[in-house]
Amino acid sequence: MVYLFRSFTFSLILFLLAGCATSKKAEISNQTKDDGKIQIAILQMNDVYEIGGLDGGKVGGLARVSHFYKELKQKYPQSMMVLAGDFLNPSLIGTMRYEGDRIRGRQMVDVLNNIKLDVVAFGNHEFDIPEEDLQKRINESNFDWLATNLAQICGNKEYPFYKEIQGKKHFLPESKVYEFKDDDGTSLRLGMFSATINSNPVGYVHYLNPDSCASVEITELKQKSDLLIGLTHLTIAEDLAFAKNHPEVSLIMGGHEHDHNYQKVGNTMVAKADANAKSVYVHILSYDHSKKMGTVSSELVFMDEKIGLDVEATMVIKKWSAILDAEIKKVFAEPYQIIYHAEQPLDGKETTTRYKPSNMGVLFAESIMHASKHDAQIGFLNSGSIRIDDELEGDILAVDIFRALPFGGAIYDVKMKGSLLLGIMRYSEKSKGLGAYLQYTGLEKMGDSWMHDGQEIDPKKEYMVAMTDFLLRGLDIPFLNEENDGILSIHKPINGDKDDFRQDVRRAIIEYLKTL
Repeated sequence: MVYLFRSFTFSLILFLLAGCATSKKAEISNQTKDDGKIQIAILQMNDVYEIGGLDGGKVGGLARVSHFYKELKQKYPQSMMVLAGDFLNPSLIGTMRYEGDRIRGRQMVDVLNNIKLDVVAFGNHEFDIPEEDLQKRINESNFDWLATNLAQICGNKEYPFYKEIQGKKHFLPESKVYEFKDDDGTSLRLGMFSATINSNPVGYVHYLNPDSCASVEITELKQKSDLLIGLTHLTIAEDLAFAKNHPEVSLIMGGHEHDHNYQKVGNTMVAKADANAKSVYVHILSYDHSKKMGTVSSELVFMDEKIGLDVEATMVIKKWSAILDAEIKKVFAEPYQIIYHAEQPLDGKETTTRYKPSNMGVLFAESIMHASKHDAQIGFLNSGSIRIDDELEGDILAVDIFRALPFGGAIYDVKMKGSLLLGIMRYSEKSKGLGAYLQYTGLEKMGDSWMHDGQEIDPKKEYMVAMTDFLLRGLDIPFLNEENDGILSIHKPINGDKDDFRQDVRRAIIEYLKTL
């Protein structure tokens, strides 16, 4: 009887334990059951030319972005980071040499690899650099490149752009499906395409129609995606028109303009952050499989001093900053000295400087004229030499002038006939939208006439003009060269004269701004 009782008791305990285990398994199973709902986060940047912070390091910088993204991933493990074009150029450091070659975006790829960027679209400025250097940057990258409406011209044939990995060419995709899965097993297939504006024609790139190319990709992506999004580098007008034509696209993350913008067209959201990672957009995409419906909620987050700096990214940035500082100090000993305070932002955006006089361009022209050793009456420089494609505001550092004019160059005092001066200014007016358009001071256009000091320019008179040496090479204005009969004399900087700031236009601007 004792044996039977013990046997019965032991069996009862096993039964109860088994019941508890079954109950616990059921509880766990219920907790992890696929609920058909998933959320992912996308961090969007666009038009990033600087790896470090701006305004004395107070805003922007990829170390801030990296720190913020790591915190975002803790809240939303299913996340990705994207960049909507324009990051290899322009930049001051890109003009420097390192290990025998021009840097040309190598620093940017290095930092973006470090912060675990996922995917980029091509911007128009990616094609500023030579084809060989662009290929190096693509090969060095650990992130995806989308090239929906782009082809690489090789002789008389066209091919997709490619990334070379271990000696093998892998064509860049025109679109891609990114797959996510949360802890309870809910999956999301996110179809992504790109579009790039045709604003930088170069011999090795064929721009196809972005809308028609994206339409083809969208048709294919619909079959294998739950949600469709675009990563574009177009004007805001083009993005809005695209959104109207393709209501099936939930989100368009754009670039090209440098100011944040968020608009809704039907059910499609169009978002652009501020340039140079002054801000980023965070998009939360939610999808419900039972309803086959997705929603997008977005937040603009400013990358200011409230955001910490990632240690690993900071180390990579410091490496490249040291290379840059060493080069700048050859011209100006204190690159991080505050030289000026801009009450109004100085506009160096190409959409301004290549179409009309900007406050930055006029200030630079005044600096050039002020540096003259021969009482120049007029000063000008070509807009193409202003490469910052951004605004400078608040405290302006010496290094900011180098960022704005990375190619430097000397200033010449040039005495010329009024007839040549008129020809130059007329050519400038015809060059709107191009680098040959001039930023100037000492001149005023009234109707069809050009005026100086209240008087119409006299073709027979002589005028002293201070200009950058680049203009006398005839590259932007073909007839403006040292052999032109309209040039009466050229006065170049005095070698070895430390007080002659004409030896470097950036030094001349810095010294002038310090006097204001």
